[in-house]
Amino acid sequence: MIFVSLGANPHPFTRLAEAVDRLVGEGKLKEEVVLQLGATPYKPIHITRWARFWHGPEYERILDDCSVIVSHAGLGNAIMARDHSKPLVMVPRMSKLGEHCDDHQLEIADYMAKRGLCLVVRDIADLLPALRQAIHHPPPKIGTGSSRLTEFIRRDVATWL
Repeated sequence: MIFVSLGANPHPFTRLAEAVDRLVGEGKLKEEVVLQLGATPYKPIHITRWARFWHGPEYERILDDCSVIVSHAGLGNAIMARDHSKPLVMVPRMSKLGEHCDDHQLEIADYMAKRGLCLVVRDIADLLPALRQAIHHPPPKIGTGSSRLTEFIRRDVATWL
């Protein structure tokens, strides 16, 4: 199962929701897709299991059962992937597309990708190849024993605040 999380940001992230829904509709994703839309107003056509937000035991079950997490480039989802030892595909929100107020998600995603912590999709047309790579040849999982993500947050993200 592929878990797609668009985050809780009030800016819509329709680009990612539409792309995943289209891939499901075209039969290009064979695994079940579970979509967490957050504030994105899109209503999926082909994805049957979706919600604005998942909570509690069901959310934990989704995280435990998924083979890969696709997410905006938020640190919360990066930590979630680490805590559940799941491969992570980050699709950063872009300010030029109205998906966020600035491009800090591009910086976070690039920084993490350079350290082997995730795959990054800047052009939505590259989503399917990235998903195939994450499923069939995943980057090393970010296990809970790994301190690379924690060190990144402490050392670099703290300086941004």
